[in-house]
Amino acid sequence: MPLLTIAGDHVLNDMAGEKEDSWRSILVKEGFTVHMHPTSLGQIKDVVQMWIEKVPDGRSF
Repeated sequence: MPLLTIAGDHVLNDMAGEKEDSWRSILVKEGFTVHMHPTSLGQIKDVVQMWIEKVPDGRSF
């Protein structure tokens, strides 16, 4: 389960794509049931809020 800031082309094609060399296809071929949820960390409100809280205040430098 990779944790990515954005779920772009790499996720949609290389990981979740229908081609035989995608992660999804390889796992299915090995007998796994795969459910793809291409949601990035940047889409999770609580994660974004945590990042914002960790950004240093520019006045502190």
